[in-house]
Amino acid sequence: MRFQTIGQRIKYAMEVAHKDAKQVAQEASMARSTLYDLLAGRQTTSRKLPEIARSTGFNIEWLQSETGPERADVEERVVGPSGDNIGSAESAPKLYPVLDWVNAGNWDEVANLQESGEIERWHPALSAVSCSDYSFWLEVQGRSMISNFGDHSFPPGMLILVDPMHRECVTGDYVVAVRPDTDQATFKRLNFEEDAVYLEPLNEQYRPIRVDYDCEIVGKVVGFMGAL
Repeated sequence: MRFQTIGQRIKYAMEVAHKDAKQVAQEASMARSTLYDLLAGRQTTSRKLPEIARSTGFNIEWLQSETGPERADVEERVVGPSGDNIGSAESAPKLYPVLDWVNAGNWDEVANLQESGEIERWHPALSAVSCSDYSFWLEVQGRSMISNFGDHSFPPGMLILVDPMHRECVTGDYVVAVRPDTDQATFKRLNFEEDAVYLEPLNEQYRPIRVDYDCEIVGKVVGFMGAL
């Protein structure tokens, strides 16, 4: 790895693009002081990283961690289920925070967390995923959502993308739920039955959770990918 910090990578990208801080900050619609904090290492990430990547023409993953190609010269294509191209995607996708499970339980504060600068991990959504600005990633814990049957299995370390603006769910949806009297959220498959609603694990060694009236759906899982 040639550069130790994100600030060093951004500075290099600016030099290659022949742009100064004023120009990049203006094109990224961000405060110049925030950009200076990134360059000086006082801030280790920013929601404006996709815009910085667009301004400099660099790959967002390379700016984040020096992985993948430096430049974003090749346009990403979105491929449909049949293999057909269904359009182009932006080379620098929007970033969403990777929260811990306690913060996930306080879903009303997600927007405040995103703006606070306290979140250390951010990750882009997949190109074809449509979700709100309040969406966030969670890292799966435990083995309750590991399945030997069906299409989906969620081992520990897998990332799930949760959209708190999607709380009207149906049977079979994967959701994150929390009880108001606890700080811990849980990830399960939703099942409506005649007598009750259940949060069901995929692993048959775990028991379903009967949903009480004081249990709230934090959001619907709208995407997932392997561990970072």
